[in-house]
Amino acid sequence: AWGQIAIPIIEDSPATALILVTVVLSISLGVMNLILAVIVESASEARERDVEEKARTKIREQASTKATLLKICKDMDLDGSGSITFREMMEAFHNSPAFWKVMTILEIEESELETIFRFMDTDRSGEVDYTEFCDNLYTLKSSDTMMMVSMNRFNMHELERHLGSSFAVLMEQVEKQAQVLNQ
Repeated sequence: AWGQIAIPIIEDSPATALILVTVVLSISLGVMNLILAVIVESASEARERDVEEKARTKIREQASTKATLLKICKDMDLDGSGSITFREMMEAFHNSPAFWKVMTILEIEESELETIFRFMDTDRSGEVDYTEFCDNLYTLKSSDTMMMVSMNRFNMHELERHLGSSFAVLMEQVEKQAQVLNQ
């Protein structure tokens, strides 16, 4: 159909070939552009659905991991007090594959356990309520920035406390030396 119309026109006036070729190319590129736009839009919608599904899956996994951690903490609580000690936590880290797995999923290394435990043991009793431990641990590790700021703040308080006690000891020694020198 196109060739039956175009060929007689081109034979009659060869300059129209350039115009007809331009029209054909423009129409072809326009149709290809339209098809490509539909494909890109479909891919974009699929990606959005995938991101949403990944977010829902992550929330389900977090809830499951948190529930698992709570059960593990109940098992770690050897004396049934409703709280865990640092010793109980370290024993679980070394002897409970389930606790070790949860700590690995949360990207918590053994070297971080003492700092995390001391951070959560706000009253310095040596025990942490394991429900609060699970909630706080999960909150901290689900937000790496929050974890970093909280740990830095805790370490600064610990350093301040340690320096204060070290300064008091140093002042006592200076006073003793001054007394000895004055005698």
